[in-house]
Amino acid sequence: MSDSELISSGFALEEIAEIRAFDYEEEIRKTAALTDETLTAYGYTTEEIIELRQVASMEEIPENIIQAISSSTMTTKLSFVKSGSRVESGKTMYYSEFIFSWKWSRIPIFRVIDMVAIAFASSTSD
Repeated sequence: MSDSELISSGFALEEIAEIRAFDYEEEIRKTAALTDETLTAYGYTTEEIIELRQVASMEEIPENIIQAISSSTMTTKLSFVKSGSRVESGKTMYYSEFIFSWKWSRIPIFRVIDMVAIAFASSTSD
């Protein structure tokens, strides 16, 4: 996406700079440097570990290979549950409830930096 598209999607200039500076090759090399036991625990097969290390040993990793070992194995789901409003202390309170989940066949390379969850309630039971 262009900077203007990212800005219109709610990203700040600092966040855009951080996204643009992300070095996927470096992250692949860091992941490949993990022990076999760690990679196995992350869901990598023996063949995938061998492939990952072969790729990491390349002087320059081609874009098509980066895409092939990217986080495409991860799926996300955001479900809308309900929303509404109620009057509390004379003021209208609006609420929405969502369910967010994800799953993957192996641990992908990803960073979550733009999710904020705020919970509040008027009773001590919440």
